[in-house]
Amino acid sequence: MEPESVRLLLWGLFSLFGFLVFIFLLRNLSKQKHGSSSPSPPPPIYLCHVIREMSIATLRSATDNFSMLRLIRIGHSGDFFSGCIDGAEKIVVKKGVVEVLNKELELYACLSDRRLVPLLGYCQEENDNLFLVYEFMERGDLATLLARKDRLLPWIARLKIAIEVVVKMIEKDSNYSLFMSSDVKSSSILLVANYEVRLGSLTRAMKVEQGEGSLSYDVQCFGILLMDLVSGLDVSGAEDPSAQKWLQKAMNYTDPAALLASIDPTLIVEEDLANEILGVMTLAKACLSSAEWLSMKLVRQFLDQSTHIGDTISMSGLEPFLSSSTLNEMNVSSA
Repeated sequence: MEPESVRLLLWGLFSLFGFLVFIFLLRNLSKQKHGSSSPSPPPPIYLCHVIREMSIATLRSATDNFSMLRLIRIGHSGDFFSGCIDGAEKIVVKKGVVEVLNKELELYACLSDRRLVPLLGYCQEENDNLFLVYEFMERGDLATLLARKDRLLPWIARLKIAIEVVVKMIEKDSNYSLFMSSDVKSSSILLVANYEVRLGSLTRAMKVEQGEGSLSYDVQCFGILLMDLVSGLDVSGAEDPSAQKWLQKAMNYTDPAALLASIDPTLIVEEDLANEILGVMTLAKACLSSAEWLSMKLVRQFLDQSTHIGDTISMSGLEPFLSSSTLNEMNVSSA
């Protein structure tokens, strides 16, 4: 090839390269100019250990594209849908936004706690939606169970649920205890076949290091939960006016007969259970009275001897039972 032809070929290649660089820079400049109008990417999710990431296609298939027929309930942190993966694995999917559910996902990733509803996986969409996938709980949540007109929930099962909830609220692992705060309500208490409790909905939960005491607000929320179990109403949901009216009346009752007459009419109250139910109702009233000395550890001990409470206290409060010597004994045993 002649020298002149070589020079022309080289100039052509350099010109083509320069043109391509110019086009690349021009496109980048255009993106920067219009970048402010494009939606910002969803915030990153930081996990302490791996949780299974699922595809949106899998979740749409499992929930029939999030059909309204699959809608379980609308919660404060997201909508809950029932589903089934590959026709075998039953799941519950909570659909919400990243900024609301991100905290719950991060807590699950750090906990892997047997007290909680098992989290099977998650899915994050580009449009800022976040989906949390839970294991299906056979008996569903306590609020739905109590709302059923054909509910058959005997007192012994209700007392077991109350004791399991308080145990799980104060139970510690090797690092810290998880206190649920304002998420302690019937709708966040999930039940398996034998009424074993799993705690759900962690969007308002917090970690409490070992050595720290229980939060007073937990005690109040648990008192409302006890009222749910006694009344059969969703008092903790704070959305039923009739339930709130019932609570106001129950808090003012001092006569044992009036208290017993106000309980869930589906409960069969035998004579040997009456004092136990009255004791639990009185404990609930004490929890709601914001007594500073009342901790979740003491609440658990009162529940363990609920029959004794009903036999020894007046219906106006816990004072006759809570002598200084009794409190000292219980504080020593709970240390």
